[in-house]
Amino acid sequence: MDVAITFASILAPVVLALVQVVKASFPIPKNLVPLLGLILGIIVGGLAYPFTDLTVPIRLWSGAIAGLISVGLFETFNTRTGLTITKEPSITAAEPIISQFSPGSTVDSNSNLTQDVAKNLVNTQKIIGPKS
Repeated sequence: MDVAITFASILAPVVLALVQVVKASFPIPKNLVPLLGLILGIIVGGLAYPFTDLTVPIRLWSGAIAGLISVGLFETFNTRTGLTITKEPSITAAEPIISQFSPGSTVDSNSNLTQDVAKNLVNTQKIIGPKS
């Protein structure tokens, strides 16, 4: 098992580079990148027979581990901004603010003012946090 992990550690940077080349060359959905890493890792592990005397199953297993390690390694150091859940602007949250500026008017969900106020409320909540 130690040999397989050592071999996977050697293959991981190679697979990482290949995954990045494929991602830059072809439009691939983000949720399929780990599968791409797994497949490329198995291929690289299988093609590494001139460099090692390991058996085929151990090379393939090490390649699979290297593929998953490479995707995880890249995602660990990849800087991401934003939230995992995006909030849609709430028209009902904008009603009190709009009625302050134009008393007696009804809130139309398609008006530009309503959309702008609702977006501002959502952005403010992202910065400050929801009211408790």
